[in-house]
Amino acid sequence: MRSRAFLVGLGLQSPTTAPRDIDLSNVPLPPPRHSLVELLQPCAPLIALTRPYGESEVTEESNELTEAPASLSPSQYTLGDGRAWGVKVRPKGVAWVVDTSPWVRPKHRIRRRTISDCLDNDRPSIMAAIMDAGSVTTCHKPQHVISPEEVRQRKVLDLRRWYCISRPQYRRSCGLSSVVSCWNFLYSTLGAGSLPAITQEQGLAILGFQPPYDNIRFGPFTGNTTLLRWFRQIGDYFNVRGSSYLLYKPHGRNRTPGETAESARGKLSAGLRDDSYAFVYHCENHYFCPIGYEETPYHAVSAYRGLRHSEESEFWMLIGDPSQKNPAIHCKRWTDVVRDLSCENPFFLDIRHTERGLQRRQCGQQMRTKRKGGNLHCIMAFRRLPSSPCLPLNLSAGNVQAFQKDTERRKRSSRGKMGTKRQGLSSWTRSGEP
Repeated sequence: MRSRAFLVGLGLQSPTTAPRDIDLSNVPLPPPRHSLVELLQPCAPLIALTRPYGESEVTEESNELTEAPASLSPSQYTLGDGRAWGVKVRPKGVAWVVDTSPWVRPKHRIRRRTISDCLDNDRPSIMAAIMDAGSVTTCHKPQHVISPEEVRQRKVLDLRRWYCISRPQYRRSCGLSSVVSCWNFLYSTLGAGSLPAITQEQGLAILGFQPPYDNIRFGPFTGNTTLLRWFRQIGDYFNVRGSSYLLYKPHGRNRTPGETAESARGKLSAGLRDDSYAFVYHCENHYFCPIGYEETPYHAVSAYRGLRHSEESEFWMLIGDPSQKNPAIHCKRWTDVVRDLSCENPFFLDIRHTERGLQRRQCGQQMRTKRKGGNLHCIMAFRRLPSSPCLPLNLSAGNVQAFQKDTERRKRSSRGKMGTKRQGLSSWTRSGEP
């Protein structure tokens, strides 16, 4: 209804006539409110920038502003070539030419010359250079090739020591497990001995502990001298000879005066090459056993050369761990080990986590040494001594009784406390120290 009223208002339809199709072709369109030039006036700076660099504002094709005709139809708002009325348009065919060859990779790679091509082209000169003995420089000739014996001196790992590591351990029984590992290597057929190997349970039973072993708190009563005493008691039980002592302990009680890091390193390396020695390393809240080492040269050219001095290499110690929560074998620098042993309370270095650096015990933590400046960390050595010669068959009854009494006396003394407190070692343990 509104459209009909609109048509009636325009005079195109009478109010009484019926609706019919109406021809609107003769209806004039209203004039535009704004001209195209006025609409494009804000874009004039952008259109002017489309000219190439160095082109003049007036070109041959458009040198003046075009004017719109008086009667403008809707189809005549733009020129036939797309130009708008009153707007300067860039000429046709103007474009920038950019050389992109430096940034475009070739489709086909350039074929490189092979060895056969070089030999085919320059065979006489190359063969002459190869045959000439003077053309080979001396830097490619090894001055000295290391021998297998020298390699054995630099890289030592006795697999029997690793076989004897008692792993896994009981809860907090790293000290006893380390002693059992050393004893098995020295005296059992699993290592370098002739006796049957013993287990942790047998060692605990010999020392008087009762199961369940997981409930035993070894920490409060386990120390360096405790491990030395346990080794002696197990040796007395099987009637074998041996010795145990502190190899290197620079600080704290029972320290080793006069022992330096270099001398301790030499004794440790010599002992690891000898199957009559075993070692235990006491680190931060843990005990484990060194089983080998490697001397790594500082320079790459010395990889297959013999080392004249120990200063030319870095000493790495291989340590077997009885705890199942840690790697089976640790590889630590000797400098870090010395740094750990040289720390004084309350500072300490956890050799199993050297990435943490030097740490300090807080007041709330358990202080393992009452006085400042002490350190319980050390390296202990255990040695197998030659067995006593066999008794003669015509031994008298009195001598046999004396020998039995002496054996019983030594067994009773092994169950008690250590008699001699010097250096924290007993007379039995000091007798075999070199």
